[in-house]
Amino acid sequence: MHEKEALLAQQVPARAQSLTLRQALAAPPVLRWGEDRGRFLPGTLLLDNQTRDGRAGIKVYQPFQSDDGARVLIDLGWLPM
Repeated sequence: MHEKEALLAQQVPARAQSLTLRQALAAPPVLRWGEDRGRFLPGTLLLDNQTRDGRAGIKVYQPFQSDDGARVLIDLGWLPM
């Protein structure tokens, strides 16, 4: 609980210092607010056997590439089965 509260407390300062995707990927792994332009790449990754509130479902991910070429896998959320 205390770790989550500390993480949420960082959210306001992190949002005030928005980074591009390339900058965020090069920075130390702490909470960062990112803002960039780019496009989703073809292909979707589905992770099954995920549960939420007792319901079975899947997590959906898709690769994203910023205009400067940085790439990351974006979590698009959970879908019920």
